[in-house]
Amino acid sequence: MEMSPYSVDAINAVLSVLGFAILGRGVLARFDPRGATPVTRILFQITEPIQGPIRKLVLPAAGLDLSCCVSLLLRMVSVALMQSVAMEGASTRRCCRSVPTTQGTNPPVPEPARFPIPGTTAAREPAAHAPTRPPGRPR
Repeated sequence: MEMSPYSVDAINAVLSVLGFAILGRGVLARFDPRGATPVTRILFQITEPIQGPIRKLVLPAAGLDLSCCVSLLLRMVSVALMQSVAMEGASTRRCCRSVPTTQGTNPPVPEPARFPIPGTTAAREPAAHAPTRPPGRPR
């Protein structure tokens, strides 16, 4: 399935707004359980199509409504799946196009670093493995 980067960004933005709405509803449910304020009613209208069916499946634990947690978990899983599908499509597009090659030329190999010895004009090679000691411990 091919998804354009713009559609992935748009779906990700909608799911982010939905995640904030679910989180806001979960917080406001503690302060305004009856939904008397307009903000609570708007969040209820936005999130109820998702949380209603989840609430029927997930029973409350110790009097807490866990549908917010389950719906946020489902949102995270859907974002991860969407991004993996988008990345899979991007990797097949990148793999299948022709890449220009330069035949007969090798890229230059960088020289290893050389460190000057203080007081001389000679240079020494870097140590293959320098003895290390844990930081903060005196000798």
